[in-house]
Amino acid sequence: VAAFIVAAVLFAEAKLFKQDKDWTPEKAGADLGKLAAAKRPAIEKVNVLMALIPMVPLALLLLTVPQFGITTKILPKGLTVLESMLIGSVLGMLVTWTGPTRVVTEFFDGMGRAYSLVIGIIIAAGVFIGGLEAAGVIKSFLDLLKDAKSAVPFLGTFGPFVVAVLSGSGDAAAIAFNTAVTPHAAQFGITSVSLGNMAWVGGSLGRSMSPVAAACIIGAGFAGVSPFELAKRNAVPMLVAAVVFMLMQG
Repeated sequence: VAAFIVAAVLFAEAKLFKQDKDWTPEKAGADLGKLAAAKRPAIEKVNVLMALIPMVPLALLLLTVPQFGITTKILPKGLTVLESMLIGSVLGMLVTWTGPTRVVTEFFDGMGRAYSLVIGIIIAAGVFIGGLEAAGVIKSFLDLLKDAKSAVPFLGTFGPFVVAVLSGSGDAAAIAFNTAVTPHAAQFGITSVSLGNMAWVGGSLGRSMSPVAAACIIGAGFAGVSPFELAKRNAVPMLVAAVVFMLMQG
């Protein structure tokens, strides 16, 4: 639902401000020098197999889910994420005709980046939670929620939302909130599932309008614009989606 709302509002914005007609990089405030430096050779013909390879691991995971019963005779427990990724990697190597040495190098390079950019953030979130608990902030926040139960949906959605905007990480914001607050959801008259969903979606939407999020910085670099321009474009859809989702869950 949140994704549909974001797409609808972005479409409405484009139509309202005529961003779908006569668009030029200059009108978007793009740095033409950066665009020229980042310009890549045009792709004359799309290789369909190469385009489909990135979806193979996800497709394998979905098709082998035991509950679907599609592959239960061959794979009673289905495929794990690791197995699906390895199969996808092998197929990618065959389709692109890339040497095993380069594949292995890129694979471990990707693992290192994942540890520094994702797992490192999760570890930092755990340390952050420990600091908040030691300082008594979590207890004070829980007491606040108990005294203002009607504000729980708002705080559950926009607490992680704001943290994600400032930090650029939706995971860190949601994990911190769900670890510290969501286990006490029953005390606030709300289910842990609803409160947890609010935190996860709020964190995800906040990250999507954060100018310091990795995806925003990379996307802005490709477009030759400031990350703040991209964040401003996403602000209204993300805020609207967060409000609607909060009302649905609350």
